[in-house]
Amino acid sequence: MLSVLVRVCLVLIIAAGVIAALVVPQPKLVTYKKANLVSTSIYWAGLEGDEPVLLDTDADIVRLDENTGYLHLCHQESGKNYCQKFKVVTIQGADAVLSHWLSH
Repeated sequence: MLSVLVRVCLVLIIAAGVIAALVVPQPKLVTYKKANLVSTSIYWAGLEGDEPVLLDTDADIVRLDENTGYLHLCHQESGKNYCQKFKVVTIQGADAVLSHWLSH
């Protein structure tokens, strides 16, 4: 009886993990450049209502436009936005994020 209960619990935990992986935005490893300076950062789009972030920047506004291939980073100062546009070199998935995170 206990083994059946353990199996059911394990199946429910795995199912919850799969559903979470499908619903929650996955982080991306973004390599971008400007004026021959190249940087790689972890980008996360955030949950519903949250603003996207690059984990290693203090930018107030982060926008990744995969259609145009640009990353926009903005800082707010004295009520004004100062933005910079970077060319995206590569966008990799969660496995690359984990590898990058563990190597630093």
